[in-house]
Amino acid sequence: MVASYGARELGLKGAAKKVQLSLQAHGVPADVKEYPNARHAFINRNAALSPLTVIMRVAGIGHDHESAADAKRRMLEFFDVHLRAAESIATVDARGSF
Repeated sequence: MVASYGARELGLKGAAKKVQLSLQAHGVPADVKEYPNARHAFINRNAALSPLTVIMRVAGIGHDHESAADAKRRMLEFFDVHLRAAESIATVDARGSF
């Protein structure tokens, strides 16, 4: 599981650590990170300005370029490792041998 949290999102204070500990306790492969400068929805970038842009910023919602770029990189890397491994197992299993 890949999870990315913005430390500036007040409603989820400490969530990254709780998720990380729970996944570790259950042996789930995971990449959990909390970004210190990111807020809620930091990975989403609005293409056009709107009246909601100001409201979102005041509410603590908004894009953070550096955090978003790193989160996307981590997702792709995690999926590359874990989905390719699953694909290899499925291919071997389909042949009827290990």
